Amino acid sequence: MKKKVLFSLSHFEYSNGVSTALRSIIQNIDKEKYEIHILPLYKYDKDFAKPVKNMMKVKKGFGFYFRGFDKIVNFIPGWLLYKKFVKEKFDIEISFQIGAPTRCFASSKNPHRACWMHTFDEKMKQRKYYEKYPLMVTVARVGRDKLVKAGFQENGCDYCYNIIDEDVIIQKSNLPLDYKRKHKMVIVTVARMDPDKAYLRYVRTLEKYFNDEKNNQDVEFWLVGGGSEFENVKKFVKEHHMEERVILFGKKDNPYKYIKNADIYFCVSYREGFSTSAQEAAILGIPVMSVNVDGANELIRDAGCGLEVGNSEEAILRALSKAINNETLVEEWKNVATYSKIKFYKFNRIKKLESILDRVQKFT
Repeated sequence: MKKKVLFSLSHFEYSNGVSTALRSIIQNIDKEKYEIHILPLYKYDKDFAKPVKNMMKVKKGFGFYFRGFDKIVNFIPGWLLYKKFVKEKFDIEISFQIGAPTRCFASSKNPHRACWMHTFDEKMKQRKYYEKYPLMVTVARVGRDKLVKAGFQENGCDYCYNIIDEDVIIQKSNLPLDYKRKHKMVIVTVARMDPDKAYLRYVRTLEKYFNDEKNNQDVEFWLVGGGSEFENVKKFVKEHHMEERVILFGKKDNPYKYIKNADIYFCVSYREGFSTSAQEAAILGIPVMSVNVDGANELIRDAGCGLEVGNSEEAILRALSKAINNETLVEEWKNVATYSKIKFYKFNRIKKLESILDRVQKFT
C-alpha cells in the first residue's frame, strides 16, 4: 500500500528554491511507494505546478499572500493552522520549510513527522517547535553538524541534499537564449530578489569593481529573478550607469539557459541552506563562486573547482577581481566542472530521501 506523505511549505511558485526542491522530489520519488500531497500555506502558482500537477494532490492553504501577511499569521496558534488545513490522516507529515509550516506541523499528534531546514536557523528562533519533531533534516552536512552542536540529539538529526533533476535542467538549458552577450565574460546569479539574497550589496560591490580602472572591464553580470528588492536594485543600477554591464532579466521560468551561457555562477546571499541554483550551475558544468554560506564548502569541494569567499563586500570584490582578471584560472575551472558535474546528479539523492521517509515511518 502506498504511503500518504504530506509536505507543507510557505509558497509553491517560481523563483523559490524550496518550491523547486519540492517539485523535484515530486517528479522523482517512487510513485508506486508514495502518494504525495502538498500544503502551500500561501501562494500556489498553477503554471509552476503544471509539470507535476498529475503527480500530487494539493491541499488548499490561505491561497494568497501580501507583504507582511506572514507576520499576521504568526499570531495564529500552530494547532489552529493544523486544524484548519489538515483534514485527513497521513502516514508521514513533513514540514518542508521553517516558519509557519514548522509551527503548524509541530502541533500534530502524528508521530511520523520530520522538519526540513533549508536555511539554517542560526538564532534558533523556532527551537521550541523543532524540539517537538522526532527528526530534523538539513540540506547539507554542515547544517546537521550545527544542529548537533546546538544540543539536538545526533540520532534526531540528518541531512539530505535537495534532489535536482538534471534531465529537466539540461533539456531546458539547451533552449535558445533571447539575449546576446556583449562582453567576453559573463557572471550569472539566479535568486529571488529578497533581502536575504543580498542583491543590493552585490550591485554596490559591482559599482566598486567597475570604478577601479585596473580591473578587466570586459565583463557583464546577469541577474535573474524577481522579488521585493527588484525595483531598488534596478534603480541603483540605473543611477550608477551600469545598465550595459549589469543586466536584470527579472523572473524567468527557465533560468537554466542563462546559467548555461555564463562562465561563472556566483552565490552572494547573506544566508543559504545549500543554494539550489548553485547546485544547478554545477550540474550544467558551470564553475561556482560563493560566499561562505552553508553548503558552499561542500559544493566547491565536490566540484573540484570554483571559489569560496568571505560574506562581505570586500571579500566579494576581491573574488571578482581574482576571477575576472585571470582568464586562465576560469578556463581551468570550466574544464574541471565539465567532468565533476555528474556528482550532483539525482540518483543517490533520491535513495537518501526515501531512506529518511522510511525511517520516519518507523517512529512510534
